[in-house]
Amino acid sequence: MRDIVHRLGDLHTVTVVSDRDRPNVKSLVDLDNLIDAASHGFEISGGKDLGLIAGKIIFDILPPVDWDKGRAVEWMLECLDMNHPSVLPIYISDDVTDEAAFQALRGTGVCICVRGENDTRMTWADYTVKTLPKSVLFYQC
Repeated sequence: MRDIVHRLGDLHTVTVVSDRDRPNVKSLVDLDNLIDAASHGFEISGGKDLGLIAGKIIFDILPPVDWDKGRAVEWMLECLDMNHPSVLPIYISDDVTDEAAFQALRGTGVCICVRGENDTRMTWADYTVKTLPKSVLFYQC
């Protein structure tokens, strides 16, 4: 997967929106020119550091602000001057917290929800796949 992201980075601007913190995202992706929105979009490289309230629990605690992964994606597209019809954002995720990004990109991007066999939740994504390898094949096309 890292190799695919690196090849994409040679051709296009690559951004990663993740619930992980910025050091973790950078170590996983390991791309010099990566633009990332870590911690659910609250830490955006190259600019907006809003922070995240976190504790020693297994679910995320988000501060009461009007910000989510959808707003982070919109902000990044605007800041990168990529918020126009000649740009096709592609967003792939397996997490329910990414529904805000799917909704934000509705009609302007391609959104793919990766979900398991028994996951029947509603999604704003344009497409669904059952496993990650099918979405990876999409990138290789």
